[in-house]
Amino acid sequence: MPPGAFFRIRARNYISTMKLMDYLKETKAELKEVVFPTTSTTIIYTMLVIGISVGIAVLLSGVDLGLRDLLAHLLNK
Repeated sequence: MPPGAFFRIRARNYISTMKLMDYLKETKAELKEVVFPTTSTTIIYTMLVIGISVGIAVLLSGVDLGLRDLLAHLLNK
């Protein structure tokens, strides 16, 4: 190992550790500013997402059935 290599490795690890600590401190500070939704808002948005998903599934199923019947009709002629 070249002279001084041990100290360069330790310094690099120290800098990485300091960057990680700074990142964690900044993340904690940012999370203190976050406004989380209330339980009722979360329930409403969840029901809305489920409803829209079911609606789109029904719509796409109808389009699929319609196109399948159209294709079957066209191929049987």
